[in-house]
Formats: sequence, structure tokens, C-alpha cells
Amino acid sequence: SSSFNGTIEEFANLMLNDLAKERTIPLYKELVQYGLVKLVNSPYIIVYYRNASNHSDGIAMQLALNAWVKCSLGSEFSVQSGVQLHPRPYEDMVDRFPRRWTTFFFLSISMAAVPLPFMYRLVLERASGTKQLESMNGVRPYDYCRGHFLFDFILYYLMVVPVMVVLFLSGLTNHDQTLLTIIILTVFGLTMIEYLYALHFFFLKPMVAAFVVFMINMVI
Repeated sequence: SSSFNGTIEEFANLMLNDLAKERTIPLYKELVQYGLVKLVNSPYIIVYYRNASNHSDGIAMQLALNAWVKCSLGSEFSVQSGVQLHPRPYEDMVDRFPRRWTTFFFLSISMAAVPLPFMYRLVLERASGTKQLESMNGVRPYDYCRGHFLFDFILYYLMVVPVMVVLFLSGLTNHDQTLLTIIILTVFGLTMIEYLYALHFFFLKPMVAAFVVFMINMVI
């Protein structure tokens, strides 16, 4: 449908169903698995289908052709066809592998390093007695933890934004799944901050805590 240069009304008049009426071409492609177009003064039929799964192309075309044949010639006729998968050429896979592996490696390091500033600061505050000063100044524990949590969450998002940019620019993440990616990274930040709050009690030195957390994240 990307090569169709007419209006949506012309497209709807050519379709064998009414699903294209009052809809744009992108919305039609999201709602409909396949469609048929009969060209005027031409014996050819155009099949429009979207690539939603591994076998959707061949299955959609087979269903569309069978529907057309049964409507045009009768229910006793049908089209016999099969689906033959053709994997990517080996040379193409070899060319793509270094770029994808490099992107995956640096993304793993960057995501493993995200918790380090949080862990370092938590252990440093406990070792230096900063939390005791807050209590002595009359700051309630709830207010202290709430302020730190909001600050940590904002800092986390500032660190994750470059990772999201790399994900979308490298092609590893589908642009149609933008909202899902944001939700996953948000849930990861919420769980990570609480996990670090509980984990920092096991360490006495900030550098040791940051190193151990980094190695754990790289392994996991």
C-alpha cells in the first residue's frame, strides 16, 4: 500500500471489503491483515498484506487468493499453495553480526553501570554518618527517603535516555514498541532502586560496593 498514490476514497472503492472507508492507509495496515484490489480494465489482482509474523505473508496471500477464486469462479475452486522459508544469506548474517554484537556488548556495560552511582552514594552516606545528621536536624525518615527516591529516579532516567537512543538508532528495538520499552525501563528503575536500598547494608566501603554490584550486573 505504500506505492498507492490515490486517495483513501479511491482505495476503498477498489477494495473487496469496506474496512478501508474513513481510515488512513497506516491505520488500515494496522487493522487489516490482508486485502484485495481489482485493477480497472486489467486482469490482474493486487494483494496487500502486512508482515505480522514469520508465515503471515504466505498465509495471507493464500487466504486472499482462495477468497477471490471462490467469489469469482465458485466454491468448488480453490488455490493450492505452500509456504517455503528462505533464510538470510550467510554473508548477510556475517555482516550484521559484528554491529549487533558490539551494540549488545556496550549496552550491557552501560546498563550494568547504571546502579553504580546509587550504590556508591548510599554506602558513602552510611559510612560518613550523613544520615545521622539528617535525623539530628529534625528531618523525618519518611521525608528523607522520599526525597532521595525522587532524586534517584530522576537521575536514573537521565542515565537511561542515552541507552534508549542507542536502542532505537541501532534497530534492535521496533519503533512500534516504544511505549513497551519505556514501561520496561521504568519498572526496572523502580525495582533497581529499592533493591540497592536493601543491598547497601552489606557493604562498608563505597568502592567495594560499586565493584561488586557491577560484577553482579554483568553476570546476570
